[in-house]
Amino acid sequence: MGLLDERVSYLLDNLAFRGEVPKAEVPRILDLSPQQTHRLLTPLRNRGILVTQGHIQPWQLAFPLSQVERIFPKLFSTSQAAVESKFEPEAVEEGRPGWRM
Repeated sequence: MGLLDERVSYLLDNLAFRGEVPKAEVPRILDLSPQQTHRLLTPLRNRGILVTQGHIQPWQLAFPLSQVERIFPKLFSTSQAAVESKFEPEAVEEGRPGWRM
């Protein structure tokens, strides 16, 4: 997806604070024409970050699993060492939970 246009941050802030934004308000929030707004939002729609329930329904912010690492970098540790250090297979054999906290 690359870097987002900084103007999108105004819309994302509104969505995070309000929960949804009517489509008619978006060009005003971004201070762009409807055509420019459409071009700016298309990548977010294609990635599932902006969603709507219908043609005239408001925009809502979504957090698709395919974008978790991009939206929340380093939220989950994916290193094998981190997984191995917390899992004890011998505990499972002994009937105890295998995960250490």
